[in-house]
Amino acid sequence: MTSERIKKTLRKYPFIIVGALASFCIFGATIYRHGEITRIAQSLSENQEKIDQIRRNNRFAITLGDDLAKLDSYLERIDKGLVDPDAKAANLAYFYELGNYCGVPVKRADQRLRSDQARLDKKGKPIASKKSFQNVTFEIGVEGDFASLVRFIDRLKNDRFLVRYDAIRIRQGEVLEGRVVAADITLSTISKVPEVKK
Repeated sequence: MTSERIKKTLRKYPFIIVGALASFCIFGATIYRHGEITRIAQSLSENQEKIDQIRRNNRFAITLGDDLAKLDSYLERIDKGLVDPDAKAANLAYFYELGNYCGVPVKRADQRLRSDQARLDKKGKPIASKKSFQNVTFEIGVEGDFASLVRFIDRLKNDRFLVRYDAIRIRQGEVLEGRVVAADITLSTISKVPEVKK
């Protein structure tokens, strides 16, 4: 075909040119749109991942906030349950009062720090402890009926101090005024380690 003949055919049928141009434009737009759709889909996928991460972080933050609130309440309970080892008279008076309240008079009570608490260096100066707390041991002797003894032990466990019972020895007591049980109780509580002054 010669160029003249092609020109003549194109002039005779102009819709072929228009159709070809339209097809070319549609094809180009489709390729462009496909690229845009792919980019938008990828962007949406990345944004969805970010949103999911934000939701996970939000749930974690809420859980962490709840856990911190629980820790604060536990620390508050620990602070309230600490013994002041220097207030020996007040500590022992507490046991005497609680015994009278529960109906088991305290016959004897003693407080001591555990012997492994005080460490000294070669010059005899106290070594700063790496521990935050130390054990304070109480030895208590009581007499009364068995129900009152159980009430005393239960009240002591759930009242003022954080208590761990090391030993409870129950024996027959003097039968005076209905008292038939005597008990020797050894228990441990905790106190803060005093700071060593240099």
